[in-house]
Amino acid sequence: MPKFAPLALVLIFSAAGPVAAADTTTMCLDQSGTGEAQCTCATKELKEDIGEEDAELYNAVSVLYLDGKANGQEMGDAWDAAIETVAMQSEMDQTELLERMNAAGKAHKEAISACKDAKAE
Repeated sequence: MPKFAPLALVLIFSAAGPVAAADTTTMCLDQSGTGEAQCTCATKELKEDIGEEDAELYNAVSVLYLDGKANGQEMGDAWDAAIETVAMQSEMDQTELLERMNAAGKAHKEAISACKDAKAE
């Protein structure tokens, strides 16, 4: 079985097709002061910056992180639980995934900032 097959199941159940990126966009929208155009731009920029594989992993973590927050978890606990789950489902080392996703989170913040003047298309 391919290494990322379980991750594919997370993505299938969370969103279909191009809408899958919407959860990274939703994570951006979760921050105060951001809008749809800015967050859509940031999602696109992030994918270009970190590559397809890390963008898919970040999206999967985002889905679980936002779900955890919606169910009352603190931000740090929701992030850690999402990392643990995605690492297990993807058969990845949890520390490696945490490092990669923390770097992706930093890149996401930079993309959000870079896209602050984005206009709706």
